[in-house]
Amino acid sequence: MSHTLICRAECSVPTPISLWSVLTTAGPFLASVHFLIPHQMAFVILLLVLLAALISEDPKVRDLTCNRAEHILKTQSSRYNLMAMLSLLLIVLIPFNAPVLAVWGRNIWADYRNPFPGDWDALRVLPLLALVWLCVSGRSIKPRPL
Repeated sequence: MSHTLICRAECSVPTPISLWSVLTTAGPFLASVHFLIPHQMAFVILLLVLLAALISEDPKVRDLTCNRAEHILKTQSSRYNLMAMLSLLLIVLIPFNAPVLAVWGRNIWADYRNPFPGDWDALRVLPLLALVWLCVSGRSIKPRPL
């Protein structure tokens, strides 16, 4: 009985994204980028979220008795590869964000009130937030037909 429930859960199609889930997850994050933290810190936070999801992701399906097991295996493998590629790209980009974060941290430690007035742009984080949220939520990017 539990074996069929596991298979059914793996074969299920992801639920559509609702506006409420977008507002409750992305809204506070973007508001904190706009008012509290610079976008470089949001970059590091999203990298840590992506790495945690990558570590917990299993690239292989353990239950292959489902009708669509081959399709699920291919989808999970491609999503795992997408997450690995995105995390490697973000790791390569860390040296560009590290100096700004070091100065921001030093200014907070020295009790300066506004260390970087120009680094509070939430729109710089929005594409990365969408990609990380897409990877972590279990969805995959659909290729366009040619």
